[in-house]
Amino acid sequence: MENSNLRIGILADDKFNYQFIRELLIWAEKQNNINITHLFIHTPQRNSVKINLSIFKKITFFFISLFEKFFLFFFKKYKYYLDKSDVSNYFSKIVILNGTYSKSGIFLDFGTDDIKKVKSEQIDLLIRSGSGILRGGILNCCKYGVISFHHGDNTKYRGSPPGFWEVYYKEDQTGFVLQQLNNTLDGGKVIERGEFKTQFFYLLNQAFIFKKSLFYLKRALLNIQNQKEIVFKDFKPISKKIFKLPSIYYQLIYILKLFNRLIIKLINQKILKKNLIWKVAYNFDNSKDLNKSKTIKNDHNCFLADPFIYEADNKKYLFAEEYDFKKKKGHIVCFNEENKEFKNKRIVLNELFHLSFPYLFEFESKTYMCPDTSSNNDIRIYECRSFPNEWELKKVLIKNIKSADTMIFKFDSKWWLFTNEDKSGLEDYNSELSIYYSEDGPISDNWIPHKKNPVITNSLNGRNAGLIKKGEKYFRVSQAHSNDQYGKYININEIVILNEKNYIEKKLEEVKISQIGNHHLSCYENTVAFDYL
Repeated sequence: MENSNLRIGILADDKFNYQFIRELLIWAEKQNNINITHLFIHTPQRNSVKINLSIFKKITFFFISLFEKFFLFFFKKYKYYLDKSDVSNYFSKIVILNGTYSKSGIFLDFGTDDIKKVKSEQIDLLIRSGSGILRGGILNCCKYGVISFHHGDNTKYRGSPPGFWEVYYKEDQTGFVLQQLNNTLDGGKVIERGEFKTQFFYLLNQAFIFKKSLFYLKRALLNIQNQKEIVFKDFKPISKKIFKLPSIYYQLIYILKLFNRLIIKLINQKILKKNLIWKVAYNFDNSKDLNKSKTIKNDHNCFLADPFIYEADNKKYLFAEEYDFKKKKGHIVCFNEENKEFKNKRIVLNELFHLSFPYLFEFESKTYMCPDTSSNNDIRIYECRSFPNEWELKKVLIKNIKSADTMIFKFDSKWWLFTNEDKSGLEDYNSELSIYYSEDGPISDNWIPHKKNPVITNSLNGRNAGLIKKGEKYFRVSQAHSNDQYGKYININEIVILNEKNYIEKKLEEVKISQIGNHHLSCYENTVAFDYL
């Protein structure tokens, strides 16, 4: 009988490794059919080290990293994430290899004896977690070869340090690639790929991408174990440019840029805070210029966001989040239409925890609301007892879930739930779109996760920003986030394929109503509402 367990080895420089590898090992211990059993340590000798200016840039970069690590300490979820710890106790066997570096000191080759050592352990898969660029027989000595993370989008950024150059060039996104290695540098077959919002400074960005991308390594291992093969993504041409440790000149520019961004951030928080808040605007004729829409005035110490237009008894209503700065949480408010204006605001739903994104839908002639309850770690729906003012909790659909901005709708005879689920524990909901479906209607706690979850991993298109129905077609509105702005603009995406096996949407348009930021849009017939910064 064939052993169904996936036997995995880690290929590393020594017994010390980053926190995300330790988390992977802890996770693997809890899996029934995934066993990370071997640690292969390679201890090669480099040919020679030339003493030149590269030594000085390494020293200066060390002090930049040391300075940033001090600030990283104030981010509780990351403060130890870039530390290395002894992971040898997680393995049943440690094997020492004696690879040799090429004359350039870049490539790492393993001789016949090393290859025999690896093959004799009958490992199915090697995970590279060390320095040196692998080539030769080591790449083919296991059933599924060697897989490796590239913490960067290899269509733009190849080389090192991971997470630095995206911050330097103020890229909106920092990507990652999980690939099966071959002899082409950074040109292996891609297993997983995604892009997340670039963080404020280099080490924070590196820790963020390490932690966020770990889920995709776990998912890849589960898929390999279940399918007995590796399924690869579509090929994308890799960048010709290879980035290296920044020169002293680039390091100086980086420091100046960082301090400049820090000053601007402090000014925004202290001086411009009262001006940089969200507002809701609407227009009863969406053929007009949306910049000429009418804005609802925010109450003192509050802001409005996430507007949804809903019609009942031939009247239009506008539901929205109202955030209270004093209470530091949001509640749901409603306005009704009077003479082409939304007036008479009242609070219609309030909880002890934060509420936002009041998504409404109908089922069996009743109206339901599925607000964002991410601060309560669940997805729930409320039934309307007396429209629009009285709502009662109907059911908690999914418990113990980190997700935001949920939308529920019927498509091709099934009920679907779209939500922005975070698997990393960082409470970052800006990149990943997950889908669930129900065979029992929307009032159910039996929601089945889509096989490809998350179906989108992209901070320029992942997060929900509304849903528009035109005839039989559905259009998902999504948020786009820049490196220094939450909710920069929105996208309109037509849902093309939605079933248990696949999800495909087509981006139709980017909508930039405000030059500072937009992150939500709702449309019903000729009436449109949106928020802006």
